[in-house]
Amino acid sequence: TRRHLDETMRDEGGQGVVDFLVARGSDDLAEIVSSIDRYIRQGFYTLAMEEAHRAVEKSPYYLPVHVRMAEVMMKEGRIRQAINKYNTVAKSYLVREERDRAASILGEVLEMAPLDVDIRISLIELLEDEERWLEALDEYISLAETFQQLGDFEQANETFLAAEELARRITAPADKLTRIKHALADIHQMRLNTRQAQKMCEEILQLNPQDEKALRSLIDIYFTQGNSVEAVKKVDMLLGVYARDRDVRRITQLLEELVHSNPSDTGLRKRLASIYVKRGQRREAIEQLDAMGELQLDAGLTREAAKTIRQIIALNPDRVDDYKKLLTQLGG
Repeated sequence: TRRHLDETMRDEGGQGVVDFLVARGSDDLAEIVSSIDRYIRQGFYTLAMEEAHRAVEKSPYYLPVHVRMAEVMMKEGRIRQAINKYNTVAKSYLVREERDRAASILGEVLEMAPLDVDIRISLIELLEDEERWLEALDEYISLAETFQQLGDFEQANETFLAAEELARRITAPADKLTRIKHALADIHQMRLNTRQAQKMCEEILQLNPQDEKALRSLIDIYFTQGNSVEAVKKVDMLLGVYARDRDVRRITQLLEELVHSNPSDTGLRKRLASIYVKRGQRREAIEQLDAMGELQLDAGLTREAAKTIRQIIALNPDRVDDYKKLLTQLGG
């Protein structure tokens, strides 16, 4: 009995010890519970369950035995039965006003069955009753993500909005609010609600002007809208983030992707050519400048085209005389 009391104090705290001491037949109960634990460790689940039923006959309201029954069910693969059992135990603790133990049980169940919506809602309600707001916020986010995994995007959206409202009310850390807004932006993008996605990303940048995902999303949104001026502003902001990290590879990759998807934007080609020059990729730089010059000529931007051709000549291309001749024709 003494050993069981020590283990109970370690695992369940003082209230667990009280529960054990007031349980009917506590001396026999200690021996039975020890047998249950031993059988579980040895993998003798049938024997463990038989002992658990014997313990329930002696003391039907001693909840730790019911927890062990749920554990055996889980190990035997009877997942739904185990979850129902755990949920019943949690509700029993709630009736006894032992909310911490109820929350602990529900948390353990969610580790085993993270997609169980009803269990998570029960945990959220419990945490809100206890005014454990940050924990409740985490569970709201997890619930919304669960709805996403289940393909219920309407419920996911509503739950993320509830999480956002709670985060604002309790002045949650900025990273929590950012995570929620990213999720909402993703849902809006999936629904092709570009305006709302744009709004979310702009709000994220108010929280963190260097948020890479928000910047990248806004770049695509602005280019899709034909707003190349704002798009290039966001490109420069994102390039600044990469530059601070001295991440030339990501700078190059971003510009290459954007030039590929927006081939007529001279601002992007100019930036990519500059990076190629700095990396010693002369041929690639000339290719970008050449394309840029053609775009400028097509647009009637003679002075800008002449400047671009001078940059090409400075790189000593294979047909340098042709470029010099063209420059002369442009009055350069």
